[in-house]
Amino acid sequence: MPMKLVFKFYILLILGIYIRKNGSIDEQCIIGQHVLIQTRNKTIIPGVIGKKPIHLTSKDECHSLKMHQVWVDTGLSADEVKSQISIGDPVVISPNLVRLGKYRIACKALDNKLGLFVVMRAIKIIASRKQTKSTIYGVATVQEELGGRGAAIATYSIRPDISITVDLDFATDVPDCQPNQYGNVLMGEGVVISYNADSNIEQHQRLEAIAKEKGISYQITARHCAFGGTNASRIQISQCGVKTVSIGIPCRYMHTPVEVCDLRDVESAIQLIVAYCESFS
Repeated sequence: MPMKLVFKFYILLILGIYIRKNGSIDEQCIIGQHVLIQTRNKTIIPGVIGKKPIHLTSKDECHSLKMHQVWVDTGLSADEVKSQISIGDPVVISPNLVRLGKYRIACKALDNKLGLFVVMRAIKIIASRKQTKSTIYGVATVQEELGGRGAAIATYSIRPDISITVDLDFATDVPDCQPNQYGNVLMGEGVVISYNADSNIEQHQRLEAIAKEKGISYQITARHCAFGGTNASRIQISQCGVKTVSIGIPCRYMHTPVEVCDLRDVESAIQLIVAYCESFS
């Protein structure tokens, strides 16, 4: 289960506090964001991501803005920046959770903080019921966006028979996201069971059967890519091979600071994991 640092950057230069990406970040969405710099002495310095004013920017520049053309402004003097901030210090978007209506939330890095929440809740429920004799691990890994490094290490350490990857999936109920190209995934309609080359067909069909039996809301999608997109692809080929299943929580505006998810889908993901694990008792 990946715990991604989606909105994370690294300091490159001191005076301008220029940054580079660390992972798959939507560059179009970082302009004007509030950020936090995590310094080596453990202090947190707030800042904003600035750019040249639009009045002084040509149309070509507006359409082709690159990461090296923006910077972090902390309000500190050059001497203060030099003394407090170092090359390599990470930068993250400031916390920004808001409720949208009765069931939905918007926040940076729901991908994949929600995945971590789902696993924690499921493990807690499974432990309290004591209805399975299987050994179950809940794992929060790092660097999924950089090649699934944490998942690979965890797999070699645990040596699982079956792995469930919990990630966010693309909600397609937004303009210009054609179902015939990306599938039909709707927010509020339940957890997503995803099929591609990373899927163990037998176990995915088991997930479907359990969801039907337990009355758990779910959706099915053939992912937009033949393989990859989650830690499942890295886990599947670790050791001598691992049976992998992948479930997702529908998400709008993936990899932006305003990812939107529905808490009903989160609950159905928890229910499905619990029922699936207990089916091995």
